[in-house]
Amino acid sequence: MNSSTDPQPTPYYFISYSRQEVTFVDSFARELEKHGIRTWVDFRNLIPGHKWQDQLDKGVNNSAAILLVISKASMKSRPVMDELSKSVDSGKRIVMIIFEPCFVDRRLKEREWVDFSRDFDGAILQLKSLLAQPEGKMLAGPPQKYVREKAKLSLLTILLTPLGHLILRIMFGSGYLPKETKRFFFLSMLATGLSFVATAGTSISIENEIATNLLNIVLGAAVIFVYIPAAWGFLQFLVRIRFRTHNAEKLRNAIFSLFGITLLPLLINIGGFLGIPGVKGDGFAFWLALITLPLCYYLYRILTSDAFYRWAGPNGVLIAPTRPDLTKHLNADQGDTRVAIEFAPQDRAYARELKDSVMQAGFKYTDNVQEANIVLTLLSAYQNRSKCDPENKYVFPILLQSSRDIEDGDKNEFTQIQWIDLRFGKTSMNAVAHLLDEPDNLLRVLGMVPIRTPILPNGVSRLIGVLSFIITYSAIFTLVQVLVNFDTGLRIDDYLAVLCVAGMYLFRRILVKRRFWLVKKRMQIFYRTAISDPLMSKIIPFMEKRKMFLGFEDKLNDRLGRIGLSFPWVLGFALVLALLATFTWGDWMFALPVWLIPPMMLFKEIRLWLPAKAK
Repeated sequence: MNSSTDPQPTPYYFISYSRQEVTFVDSFARELEKHGIRTWVDFRNLIPGHKWQDQLDKGVNNSAAILLVISKASMKSRPVMDELSKSVDSGKRIVMIIFEPCFVDRRLKEREWVDFSRDFDGAILQLKSLLAQPEGKMLAGPPQKYVREKAKLSLLTILLTPLGHLILRIMFGSGYLPKETKRFFFLSMLATGLSFVATAGTSISIENEIATNLLNIVLGAAVIFVYIPAAWGFLQFLVRIRFRTHNAEKLRNAIFSLFGITLLPLLINIGGFLGIPGVKGDGFAFWLALITLPLCYYLYRILTSDAFYRWAGPNGVLIAPTRPDLTKHLNADQGDTRVAIEFAPQDRAYARELKDSVMQAGFKYTDNVQEANIVLTLLSAYQNRSKCDPENKYVFPILLQSSRDIEDGDKNEFTQIQWIDLRFGKTSMNAVAHLLDEPDNLLRVLGMVPIRTPILPNGVSRLIGVLSFIITYSAIFTLVQVLVNFDTGLRIDDYLAVLCVAGMYLFRRILVKRRFWLVKKRMQIFYRTAISDPLMSKIIPFMEKRKMFLGFEDKLNDRLGRIGLSFPWVLGFALVLALLATFTWGDWMFALPVWLIPPMMLFKEIRLWLPAKAK
């Protein structure tokens, strides 16, 4: 039966926050521990397999003080308000951590506070000094709104258009965004403009008329597929960064696309300088392209910087997995502890790897979950429940995929139980096995942050990045091919080129979701619409029969899982795409990037990720 272990010794400081500030809290807690201040954060201190609400209550009750992260989101968060009420009722010391100045609850009047909205490092030292002193009252309340700083006017800002001047006033004339976010916006727009001018200038410098026309078509395609999406994404960033709702993955893809398309004018101009017939090197376009490439790299560095990470929130962060440090947790003898693994047939590759790690850690493995002392339940798009009762057996829910893929969450027995995040794959598997006998240290050693950005194993992320690059360039050259042949009439090659690009896009989506994602999602939307709308129910009477529809939906997904989504079939799909690309483009050199995909799929992380054939 799941029962809580003894709380960690005091003094420690409980951090209460909203999920919108999870990246700030992660950086904040790590920095405090570097200064010798012990913290209690849910995603690092909760014990898997136990009810998280009970652990949160004990964390509050046994803490030396509450560090309450103040933001607009936290002041509207029900869990934060509940923790505040319990802290006030128990007479706990509360120190407000001002992440974002806003109106605070009246119960926080005269409470201590430290402003982290401007100088993070200085605020850490101030907080350390404050916690070393006895609790006191602060007559001056925390800042409830940002004080706008005067914008520095210059000849450049005066000469700009009124709209540009307004943007500068908004971005640089306010003090509520880190400098890195402001710098990122302007440098990203600059990189987009420089790359476009470099590509356009290169097309003018080519003396061959046919080559010039082709490059102009490429430029037009690049405008459609690269420059407009990138500029639109960066403009959206200007608005979304204020609310921390920007998507870091899309920003990263836009930067990579700019980097890739800028290589084209750079290589063409280098060819012109080397004396290639029909190409005249343009020094201006060459230097613009040469400036844009390191600028793209610098933008990526900003996107992954510490300051950007603290402000990013759960949507706007890129996290690279780090190997957990197990040097203090290796124990070869676990006695008679028996471990069983619950898994769907499609996840048996993961189950085999986890079984090997469990046995290497010194545990005895059993296939009978009823005989096991510990049950590891693998949760994915193919299984979201357990046959064991968490109230009567020690069950560790282990997440293999994004939690959005786990359905029926409101009816799931795991919604109230803390799970283990294994979405980084093999990197964390050994840590889980070696820490089964130290559950209170498990999440801390794994170091996983609950973000909303899709998390994939390293090998899968690399493959998807290569696929995105190939799809972008394939779409550009396919559009060029279609436009060139449009007047004389489209050939079979043109239709096959379009089919090849569509196939690569579908292949990428299958890799991300581990299943044919279009079917179930679309049917669920149609089903909900039909059932909830009385008019639709009258027009389509059989839609009222819930069991009939759900049975058909499950059967269709089961068929697709059996026929087309196991590793051999997906590998075959990749080979077909490579052959189709070779036949369509008529040259092995052009299709060479597509031929990189099948060998990359042979890496172990990708073989683990793709589902096994359902039995």
